[in-house]
Amino acid sequence: MSSPDPFERHLTSVEELREFVPEPALKITYAKVLNGLDAHCRTLIAAAPYLVMATADGDGRCDASPRGGPPGFVKVLDRHRLLIPELSGNRRADSLRNIIENPRIGLFFLIPGYEDILRVNGRAFAITTPEVLAAAELQGVQPKIGIGVEVVEAYMHCAKSAKRAALWDPSGWPDLGGIASMAEILRDHTRGEIGDGGVEAIEAILKESYTQRLFKSGW
Repeated sequence: MSSPDPFERHLTSVEELREFVPEPALKITYAKVLNGLDAHCRTLIAAAPYLVMATADGDGRCDASPRGGPPGFVKVLDRHRLLIPELSGNRRADSLRNIIENPRIGLFFLIPGYEDILRVNGRAFAITTPEVLAAAELQGVQPKIGIGVEVVEAYMHCAKSAKRAALWDPSGWPDLGGIASMAEILRDHTRGEIGDGGVEAIEAILKESYTQRLFKSGW
């Protein structure tokens, strides 16, 4: 006898959802949503060294991708537009391909030690105009591609999830002793197809990438 499908019973309508999760009782839940970036949003973006970018392709397949840089690496152009530099990566270009097919985007700005989070939703564009990209120069390097975001919504996400996770409290961080290194994980995930298949060769590849190509604009 086969095991039952653990996801067989699931919600299929918003009406069913609201039986479990009632409508928000606090007006602030919707009142806090802005249609652009005010002074608070600009300050938070200027302080954020890290963000998570959510996109989806034309068929709705989703992707969440991290972006990082010195605080302020994301540039606010005006109340309704911001610019994210696209630096060297693994050449999959998942986010860029998704944006070309489907311009909807969601951003999640993280500031170490600050538990509340700024969320931004909008429309994205793969920008190659040098005059625009000049504003996103990092470490003396001007990116060849940038992700322009036309802001539709901006709002604060409360700190409950960060507090539950004790995200910025080192005393609550897990012991990393039982977690394999990136090189070991890549060896196993790629079935020995990187370098000579050994951990040391993969570590050398990672070291070169992390020390020589962090702020390169090409691939």
